Amino acid sequence: MENATGDLWLSGVGGWITRVPATVRHAELQPPQVFVTSVRSARGTHDPHEQVTVPYERNRLELEFSAPSFGRGAPAQYRFRLEPTEPWSSPISHPTLQLAALAPGRYVVEVQASTDGTTWSPEPARVELRVRAPWFLQGWFVGSAIGLMAAGTLVVRQARKQAALNREAQRARIARDLHDEIGSGLGTIGLLAGLASRRSSSATDQVDEIEMLAGELGTSLTDIVTSLRSGAGTLRSLHRHVVDRGRRLCSTPSPRFEAAPSESVPAISVSPAVRINVLLIAVEAIHNAVRHARARTIQLDLTRLGRRTWVLTVVDDGIGMPVDETARPEGAPGGMGLANLRSRAAEIGAELDWSPTPGGGTTVRLVFAPEEGSHWFRWFRLSPVLGTRRGPIGRAP
Repeated sequence: MENATGDLWLSGVGGWITRVPATVRHAELQPPQVFVTSVRSARGTHDPHEQVTVPYERNRLELEFSAPSFGRGAPAQYRFRLEPTEPWSSPISHPTLQLAALAPGRYVVEVQASTDGTTWSPEPARVELRVRAPWFLQGWFVGSAIGLMAAGTLVVRQARKQAALNREAQRARIARDLHDEIGSGLGTIGLLAGLASRRSSSATDQVDEIEMLAGELGTSLTDIVTSLRSGAGTLRSLHRHVVDRGRRLCSTPSPRFEAAPSESVPAISVSPAVRINVLLIAVEAIHNAVRHARARTIQLDLTRLGRRTWVLTVVDDGIGMPVDETARPEGAPGGMGLANLRSRAAEIGAELDWSPTPGGGTTVRLVFAPEEGSHWFRWFRLSPVLGTRRGPIGRAP
């Protein structure tokens, strides 16, 4: 029986009576609650209340869910998402969701239900899912790979260290052999030439030339041997040797040789190729100033130009460097020739520049990196630092 207010009274055969208020009969229906009923994979059935873990290769999953409608007049619809931050999918009518080819990682599959397509389950059903990484990205493999790489790096470092020791020993043997075999012979030539010049006056000029040649060759040999010796591989020792050679070349009062103390130069490492080439270029620049420039003063300076670059400067107040490369024949005693200077600078990636000194004379600048491989300044224009280039060495500006 229904009364005037809309309340409904129900009676049973046993005599019991039930009242259904009108507020309940006509209340707005809430969206149905949704449940995950089963989770299946290639490995079998899983408990939907526990985290489901599947391998990377076979991660096909099928989820079934249900949302009782209790005669609401329309079948339930479902929507889902794999992450709480992702948007919901389009509604589907079948209570089944299939997932395949998921990337490695962790997922939280959420499902909602609705009977009108507008209001959805306030509390979605959830299934936690984990897809394992492939074997080559799993911890055991990554750890093993890192261990192998570390061991390989250690082996390579040891091999390089041993190779460096072998090269150092080889340089020491070469220096010893040069000194013992060739150096002693040159010394003997010089002694014999000196004795012959005192005994015979007819060949004094030729003997004097032989004596001078032997002395210069011996000095050049000393430069090479010194650069190969162990312990000579620092910028400070290189500067000290250049200063010693400069003072020997300027043994007379004029020209006067000036240089800063070698202790002001840091003892940073210098590769053998840079060491020998910088030494010979500096000695040749001083040699040219002594023999050809008629200079009164020669100044040597070694300063830092950048984080990995240094500049060696030889300045004289003479008549200037000859612009004709034939002014000094290639291979003459004690000299290398200007073309050879450029070749030596290019061999170590250095920049060699020369220009007239204000007030008369010549300025030679060599910009280099102590360690081979730091030759990034090959592509750097040195004009803003060194001033306007005067053209290649040995040619007229």
